[in-house]
Amino acid sequence: MPDTKKTYAENYKHYRTRAGLTNPKIAKALNFDRSTVTKWERGVSCPSAKTLVNVADLLGCTAEQLLRPVAEHHSTTRLTQ
Repeated sequence: MPDTKKTYAENYKHYRTRAGLTNPKIAKALNFDRSTVTKWERGVSCPSAKTLVNVADLLGCTAEQLLRPVAEHHSTTRLTQ
């Protein structure tokens, strides 16, 4: 089973970079301390479920995309439309 924190950290960085956002901007938008958001990207911690949804919205992806290993992103079919 993959390490959730590491997987989240890798995906978070990918989508954050793709969205052109910095950790300070994300921290400000979500009303979090910058060090908390930096811990997410370093794989030290993960956001709560509620915050995860807000992060995903901000980054233009889904919470599932932030949590699944990259290899699984294309191997499953999304059931909801």
